[in-house]
Formats: sequence, C-alpha cells, structure tokens
Amino acid sequence: MITGAPDDAETLAVGALEWLLKAARDVDDGLTWPNTLADGKFNPTLYNGTSGVLPALLDAWRYFADDRYADSALRGARSVADAVDDRRSGQAPIAVKAGVRAMS
Repeated sequence: MITGAPDDAETLAVGALEWLLKAARDVDDGLTWPNTLADGKFNPTLYNGTSGVLPALLDAWRYFADDRYADSALRGARSVADAVDDRRSGQAPIAVKAGVRAMS
C-alpha cells in the first residue's frame, strides 16, 4: 500500500498553482496568461489560453481555501470579459504583448 500519496499530490498541485500565479501577467484591471513564457502573446480562449486557467484556480480555491486563487480567477475573468467586449466593439485584439493590446 502506498502511503503519503494524497500529501504528495497536494504538494505537486500547490507547486503547479504557484507556477500559474507567477506566470500571470497584469493587463488593465485583470490578469492573463501567456501562450508560452518565451513569446509573451496572450489568448483568452478556453483550450489554449486564460479561460482554461480559471476553472483550475477556482477548484484550487475551493480545495485549499487560499483566496489568492479566487482573486486571480476573478482578475483573469475580467481580462476575458475585456477581450469579449473588444471583439464586440470591432476592436478584436490579435495579441496582447507585455500588457499592451495590439489591435487589428
């Protein structure tokens, strides 16, 4: 029987969550996550961008009761909402680099 597995899983999860928080970038009044740390381009979509990070942060908040995760999810949701508003107003950003939107 393997002992300590839940503690090991929690330790790994916290390490991954800390990495996510450190990888986040401030944009306007929100947060976003780069596609890769090297290119610094941001994407608000679910499967390849900020929206996909948000459920993980909310699950972590519920499990670990660490308000930093909920705060980061809320700030991330703001950046996604801003991207939707930009698209609706015809100013769809093609990329967000270093906290500045590059407009098409």
